[in-house]
Amino acid sequence: MSYSYQAQEPQSLPNRVRLADGSTRTSLNELSSSDLLLLGFTGPYTQPSYNSSTEKVIWSSDDLQYQIVPLTQEELDALTAQELQNRINSISYLGFWNAFIQSPIYNKLRLAAAQDLSANTFCTELIALFSDAKNRNPNTQVIQHYLNILFFVFDFTSQERTEIETLMNASDMSALYTIPSEEYIASHTYDPITNTIT
Repeated sequence: MSYSYQAQEPQSLPNRVRLADGSTRTSLNELSSSDLLLLGFTGPYTQPSYNSSTEKVIWSSDDLQYQIVPLTQEELDALTAQELQNRINSISYLGFWNAFIQSPIYNKLRLAAAQDLSANTFCTELIALFSDAKNRNPNTQVIQHYLNILFFVFDFTSQERTEIETLMNASDMSALYTIPSEEYIASHTYDPITNTIT
């Protein structure tokens, strides 16, 4: 339980408190509420429940109570940025790759790689790229580039697009990477010779 000392924000009772006459009092947890009040403590207080995504709890020394107030826009923006950074920090390239190679999508890529040189080159480079990422050396810009290329080299159904998105969400890769929209694919061209999208 928490108590407020001289209207300050509530905390656990200290081991001792120094009184106005210079003496100290210990074993505060053994005192009654009325005895604590004589020493300057009020309480006990319990923080109310609140939605940490949109609210915060502050202590009012004037009213001697907790108040729930909405987060400011700056605090909301900072919270969103922190949550995104936490997701980025938790990206599991190994988890994504292990799930990916067991999916029908990977089988589709392997079959195409066995029949087409351009697809084979792309798959080889993709495997090397994720090998580095699994070893904690991800080249985020190049990974995004290859995720874009993936949808130019291979034709995916809506169901297959959804499956890729699901794999990215499960590994938190979607915190940092996106797959190209159909509009993007329709308005751009991939050149396998230069490995660029224009």
